[in-house]
Amino acid sequence: MLFKKFKTFLFLLCIMLPFLAQAQKKRVKKEKRRYPLTFLSVEYGAQCSQLFLNKNYLLYGIFDENIGYRGHSAWNFTGQYGKSLNKNMDLMLGLAHDRQQIIQTKGFSYIPCDLERYGATRIDSAERIVKTHRIEIPIDFRYRFYYKNFAFAPTIGLGLAFYNARNESVNMILDNGKIGQNFANDDLMQQTRGLNLITSLKLGMIYEVDNNLSIKIEPFYKHYVIKEQILKDYKKVNPFGMGVMVGIEHTLNMAAKPVKKPKKKK
Repeated sequence: MLFKKFKTFLFLLCIMLPFLAQAQKKRVKKEKRRYPLTFLSVEYGAQCSQLFLNKNYLLYGIFDENIGYRGHSAWNFTGQYGKSLNKNMDLMLGLAHDRQQIIQTKGFSYIPCDLERYGATRIDSAERIVKTHRIEIPIDFRYRFYYKNFAFAPTIGLGLAFYNARNESVNMILDNGKIGQNFANDDLMQQTRGLNLITSLKLGMIYEVDNNLSIKIEPFYKHYVIKEQILKDYKKVNPFGMGVMVGIEHTLNMAAKPVKKPKKKK
C-alpha cells in the first residue's frame, strides 16, 4: 500500500513540525541572504523499482504468455558532502546504499515444493523475487530558487553503481493459504555486470530551519544507463526507480556576512 510505503516519511515530518514552528517564531529578517559554503546531507528514501519488459525479451521463446512483474518496496540511504559554487548552485559528492526488488508473477519456470510438507494439495500461483543491492557514488549538481525560508531545488545527477549482491527466490502460494518454498530455486545470480552508470533527476523542496539546519523532501527518478541481466531467460534491460527522499542538511560554514559600505559624506 502507498500509505505504508511513506508512513516513515509522514512520521518524520510530524516530528519536525514543532521545530519548524519554533524556528519560524525566532526567525529574524535579514538584510541579505547568507548561503552555506560547505554542508553535509543525509537522506533516506522509499522507491518503486521497475523494468520495461514483455515476452519479446525472451531469449529462448519458452513461454507463450506475456511476462508479469511488478516493482516492489525498495529503499535508498545516501550521505553527501556539498560545496556551494555560488549562492544558488551546489556540487555534491556522496556514498549511497540502494536496494531494489522485482517480483515476477508469470513467465518463468521453477521446481515445485513438497506439498505434503505444507499440508497442501496444489500450487495456486508462484512469484519469483529478484533483489539487488548496490553501493553507489552519486555526483549531483543542484540549483536553488529561494523564496523566504524555502528553496525549490531541482537537481541533476550522475554516478557509479557497484553490485555487492543480487539473488533470487521463488514463493509458491498454496491452496491452503500457506507459502511454500524450494531452496533449489534460490540462486545467487552471477554478475553479468558489476558496474553501471546512473543518471538521476530530483525536484526538491528545502526548508531552512536556521543557519545550520535545513530539512528537505525530494521526489526523484533514477535510470541505469547500461543494460543488465536482471531476470534469467530474458534479455538485458535498463532498470529504473522512482520515489521520494526525506533528509536533513547541516551547514559546516556559512558565507561571510555582507559588510555595509560607509556612506560618503557630502
